[in-house]
This record gives sequence, C-alpha cells and structure tokens, in this order.
Amino acid sequence: MKTIIILLVSLISFVSYAQVSTLQLQLVEGIGYRKPLKEVNVKVIVNDTLVSHLITDPKGVTGFIEVPDGEYTLAVKVESYKDYLIKSIKVDGARSKHLKIKMEKN
Repeated sequence: MKTIIILLVSLISFVSYAQVSTLQLQLVEGIGYRKPLKEVNVKVIVNDTLVSHLITDPKGVTGFIEVPDGEYTLAVKVESYKDYLIKSIKVDGARSKHLKIKMEKN
C-alpha cells in the first residue's frame, strides 16, 4: 500500500495541470472475465517516458486520484497472459474514467 501511495504522489508531482481527473483500472480474466488479477504491475507512460508503476489490489483494481489532464499509455505484462497495451488514453475535463482490462491467457 505504501508503494502505491508513493507512486501516485510521484505521478501527480510529475506534471501539474489546472484540471484533474480520476482514472481507475480493473484487471480481470477467466470465463466471463470475472476473476480479478491481483498484484499485477501496470506501467504508466507519458510521451514515451515511464512515469509510474501501479500494482493491482486483491480485487484487481488500481488507479490514480487527481490525474493531470493529458494522454497516457498503459502497459500490462503478466506471465502466462498476452501483453496488453493501451495507447492514447485521454484524460480531460475533471471526469472519472473506469477501465476494465480483460486479460487473455497465451
């Protein structure tokens, strides 16, 4: 938990904009994509630069509070699963964005 808080603070201090939003992710797999994937490392990239690592909790959830407006890339690598890359996630206008990432086995 300490690591996630430190990473969130690092990301927030990296870039500062007037408007901020919330971005929440949930990683799932299995039949109907109902099984959460816990302790998965999610890389956050801005302008081809790694700015943070996030770790999913026991419910497969991780995220940012007060995310500066901008464009983000999220990269997920989990052993035995296909790599997952989301390019151009746009965060703007002080809104909440929730993404459910459906991981598939290799």
